[in-house]
Amino acid sequence: MKQHLLIFATVFLCLTISASAQVKSKQIFTYVEQMPEFTGNMNDYLVSNLKYPKEAKAAKKEGRVVVRFVVDEMGKVQDAQVVRSVDAHLDAEAKRVITAMPNWKPAKQAGKTVPVYFTLPIEFRL
Repeated sequence: MKQHLLIFATVFLCLTISASAQVKSKQIFTYVEQMPEFTGNMNDYLVSNLKYPKEAKAAKKEGRVVVRFVVDEMGKVQDAQVVRSVDAHLDAEAKRVITAMPNWKPAKQAGKTVPVYFTLPIEFRL
């Protein structure tokens, strides 16, 4: 009985280590055969959802904020990061709008859906 329990524990431990190694080594692509697609019109989404921050408007701040994010295998937007900053308030608004996006059509590589980085510039003009 103890021998069977030891074998089960060893097999379970090996499977657990193997599964966790797969999760940690998950590759996020930068370019794939079929890039992710926003469902709908990106410009319409941005125009209807962006709100110019009052603080940035008062300080007459404007410019292009560039946000990099991951579109995962399910099409969800994750891990949004500002890679080109203009102003803290504009950066926060750009990140908020990106994070609130509806699901995209996921990217594909070799017929499988894969996570991919996507970079999007957002222009703020008064």
